[in-house]
Amino acid sequence: MTNQETVYFQESGVTVTNARAILGNETYVVANITSVSAFETGPNRAIPLIIALVGLIIGLCSFSIGFRFSLGVIVGILIIAVAGYVFFTAKPSYVVRIKSASGEADAYMSKDKTLVERIATALNTAIVRRG
Repeated sequence: MTNQETVYFQESGVTVTNARAILGNETYVVANITSVSAFETGPNRAIPLIIALVGLIIGLCSFSIGFRFSLGVIVGILIIAVAGYVFFTAKPSYVVRIKSASGEADAYMSKDKTLVERIATALNTAIVRRG
């Protein structure tokens, strides 16, 4: 009987074999992994909201002191516009979560949904086939 490693996935800095999973800078022993899941996390929209609020304050303060079309109002409008663009174009992240006897770890995160799904599938295959 040979102890040869079988590679189930190798791409984008990720390698999954029957013995180990190398996800970025972390290495996990497949025998210690009890379950794997892939899920979506929503984009962080708090920062664009805070920036838009700052733009609104700048614009309103400039407007209220009598500078109706001053540079402050224009800057405030531009800040709100940029924050709105970031808010509405933010994309979700996708995560591979690994559970073991020592707890849970978000092992890999990407904006590429299919990549994360393929990594999770490879990890599940490695767990099932390890015997």
